[in-house]
Amino acid sequence: MILPQKPTVTLTVRLNKNIVYELQEISKSHGSSLNSTINHILSQDTSWHLFAAAAGFLYFPRMLVSDIACKLTEQEILENAHKYVSEEMRDAIIIIRKNFDFRQTLEVFRLWMENSGIPYRYEAIGHNHICILGLRLGRKGSLLVGEIAASVFKILQVRDVAYDITPNALILRVEE
Repeated sequence: MILPQKPTVTLTVRLNKNIVYELQEISKSHGSSLNSTINHILSQDTSWHLFAAAAGFLYFPRMLVSDIACKLTEQEILENAHKYVSEEMRDAIIIIRKNFDFRQTLEVFRLWMENSGIPYRYEAIGHNHICILGLRLGRKGSLLVGEIAASVFKILQVRDVAYDITPNALILRVEE
């Protein structure tokens, strides 16, 4: 099966020599062409990095988030997750994707995981969606992310949302 090719534009740009060297090294280490590497980086930047800071996303070491979550009670984690969702998450999704609906919310979670380096797996079978996130944040860190996700999807009035947590993962099930 041949996939339709996305339209492209040929463009000439001047780049710093050191940046070109770094891009070539990244391409070599990933076994991809320089063109593919540049397209991937620009895609990440225009779909996430340009908007993430404006939406309130910050980059913190995983261990710091895990350690802070461990110091909270489960009740405090649930309260903080609900507060974050009610005060921030809806606006964050709108800033990043220009719309707050089921598909855009899924896309924001995908971008969040991908750009945070968190391994994830996503499957959709009909109206059932399963997201498995390799958070490695400890049980309470997984609880925090699980409750944030569940709360957002509840606002969107999905049929059902549930999650299971382990110290290393979150398994989120959403029925739209």
